[in-house]
Amino acid sequence: MTSSSHDQPEPSALREDEAVTFALPAKMWWLYGIGPLLLAPTVVPKFFLMPLRLELSTVASFYLAFFGIGAVLHLGYLRLQPRRLWQTRRLWPLLLLHALFTAAIVVPTALLIQPLYCLVNYGTPSSAEIRYCLLGIVPVQRLEFLWTSMVVAWGCVLPAVMLFALRRERDAIERHLQEERRQRLTAQLQTLQARLHPHFLFNSLNTIACLISEDPAAAERVVERLAELLRYCLTDLDRTVVPLRDELSVVRAYLEVQAARFGSRLRFVIDCPDALGNQRVPPLCLQPLVENAVLHGAVASRRGGLVTVQVAIVEPQLLLSVQDDGPGLGKSTHQGSGGALRGLRERLRILYPDADPPARLDLMTPADGLGCLVELRLPLDA
Repeated sequence: MTSSSHDQPEPSALREDEAVTFALPAKMWWLYGIGPLLLAPTVVPKFFLMPLRLELSTVASFYLAFFGIGAVLHLGYLRLQPRRLWQTRRLWPLLLLHALFTAAIVVPTALLIQPLYCLVNYGTPSSAEIRYCLLGIVPVQRLEFLWTSMVVAWGCVLPAVMLFALRRERDAIERHLQEERRQRLTAQLQTLQARLHPHFLFNSLNTIACLISEDPAAAERVVERLAELLRYCLTDLDRTVVPLRDELSVVRAYLEVQAARFGSRLRFVIDCPDALGNQRVPPLCLQPLVENAVLHGAVASRRGGLVTVQVAIVEPQLLLSVQDDGPGLGKSTHQGSGGALRGLRERLRILYPDADPPARLDLMTPADGLGCLVELRLPLDA
């Protein structure tokens, strides 16, 4: 059972996944190596009927085109991608943007490479063939070369982009699941840390030891209440919700143990309509708030004080409030870490992620200006 300061709430920070830049995989170079061997016989008419010298020059020209365009494409993806290209999340807009980016790189590269491609394709070109390759390529042949270059580039790039997008989506899901598991484990650990506080146990045992000789009946009652607390804390550790009447029962047991310790300095009132006893709440959601009210409020001064626990329905939520009439927010001399409130807020966020309105925990000064008021708002059971 962990006490915490009234005025130390810390909202949990939200972490956004960073976008990952797409780059053509280095292993794609083998496609450029084997591509000309497969493409040349496919797109060149009567390739296998050509003389060996022309076959070799044709394959060499394809290698020039593949490695020339491929190298520029890799360099473009490494150096020139705009942010929009790798920040887009939806698959089809992503593919369209990459198709346009690829075309913007391939078209000028292909126009520069085509004259060399033409020369290499002739093997040992004549002067007329050299003039034709450098100055006389007709638009139809240029368009055919451009189209072939873009289709081959798209055939390499777009499948890689699709695999990248699918892997990015899978990684995002895995990170989300890992974060959820981490948060649940953190919340469970915080719950376990809140269940048993050594100082509370030691003080309770000292109280019992003092009462045994002075008032054995009172000592027996404190032992029973302490046993009830321990049983509640250590039973069914995997419970996420419990009936409200069980939570109030353990709160009453805790207050009775503390009342035995502090005597007339501590007074308490628990007000809950019987009809709300079946409402389900997170286990040990009230106990840390009541503990704060006792240590930071009611018994923070020699005159003592009153702790009031009230339950009501404020549509469309269940309102649990804990109020003390002590020094007020931030004025208690009792030191706390704020961990109990942070842990409870984290548990609410995990247990009720889609609640509308959201489950929340609020600390405030009561209307009369005395002490501290803590309000816990939870979704109502159907």
